[in-house]
Amino acid sequence: MIPASIRIFKIIAVDSNFSARKNCEARTYEYLVPSYVFTPPPEATMYCFAPLNEPDDDFIIDNEPAGGLFNTHARQSLSRRKTLKKALKQHPEVVLERKPTAPKISEPMPVEKKNFWQKIMEKLFGKKSNGSDQLKAVLNDTLRRTDSGRVVEEETFAVTLKRTMSKKGSDVIKRDIEEQEQFLKGVKAFEPLDIPEPSEKLIQHLQAYRMPEKQFINLKKTLAMFNGTHNWHNYIPNATQDDPRNFMRIINVDMAEPELHNGLEWIRVKMQVHNVAKYQIRRMMAMLIQVVRTNTPRSVVANSFSINQIDIPEAPGFTLILDEPHYNSYNADALQTKQFTTVNFGSTNADVEKFRDTEIFASIFDYELQNMEFEQWIRQIDNYSFLYTQYLNQNGVIQKTRNVVKEQQ
Repeated sequence: MIPASIRIFKIIAVDSNFSARKNCEARTYEYLVPSYVFTPPPEATMYCFAPLNEPDDDFIIDNEPAGGLFNTHARQSLSRRKTLKKALKQHPEVVLERKPTAPKISEPMPVEKKNFWQKIMEKLFGKKSNGSDQLKAVLNDTLRRTDSGRVVEEETFAVTLKRTMSKKGSDVIKRDIEEQEQFLKGVKAFEPLDIPEPSEKLIQHLQAYRMPEKQFINLKKTLAMFNGTHNWHNYIPNATQDDPRNFMRIINVDMAEPELHNGLEWIRVKMQVHNVAKYQIRRMMAMLIQVVRTNTPRSVVANSFSINQIDIPEAPGFTLILDEPHYNSYNADALQTKQFTTVNFGSTNADVEKFRDTEIFASIFDYELQNMEFEQWIRQIDNYSFLYTQYLNQNGVIQKTRNVVKEQQ
């Protein structure tokens, strides 16, 4: 017998080469956050700003989340890409006509130009090389050899990024130390604040907090700025802005209306991604919380994708869950061959959501009500508020100077 926290809803036949991890081309994550974490910070902090009248930004295309991630009636692939064959089967009256195109005629390369590139190749490879040598050189950059000599493809982005970040060369470490020493010479030091633990009255006030409609709208508009392809170097530990692997796409983001559970108001945020690095979503949620609660202009979110380096904390991780994996390509092949069942969760949606509410969400709501984990986290952030004024300011820009903690005597 398996415990109540583990449940099997359905068993289907899949291809022998199917891998739940490798065939998964997108994932939907859900993050739960209590609304009291968006209450204004104490006046003693260095980012207690008055609310700003930001424009509606109607000219921005991604001003609102794309939505659709909370449609529980069809719990299946949420990607915007649709299978053409499936669409044609549903609409047989549609006939696709291919426009005739003129044939391409390739002209031979001039002798002078051919000799020029041949000289370039000789300088690069040190000898007269042919097409096979050039191809081998390119493959050596994209493939790696195992101990047994078998050539295999490079692993996924998350694995290679983790390997690269964990093996920083001595030159990079030496450069980071020199830059830090140069930076500390003219830096202004601050002592951390000592914000006391909340009283029973303050805890009751936080638990009774309900997010105003204006703040909720600002939260949705700020969340929508994460949508699309960006350079996430500030959201990945030890990443650099010039690493092309930091460019990742957020396919879709969505946010549900506030919900009441055990006397606390909760906000549910969902995002669908192709790849995601460790701690990336937690830093995204921390940035979202900080920007909204401090009344910092949401333009700072767009600026966080620039070359400037900033320190973003990590939001608590116990409310982050994997909501659904997506197997679009595998399902398209299964529909075409008709030998295997598609991998989706539409038929068991009601049972899955009931299990999620009773076994997962209920535990999260009870734990937060008893421990006020988010209050402890945000209070620690406020104690070191001067560390985040580099980007949490009334202008919504990233400043060049940073502050450091003054050593305790």
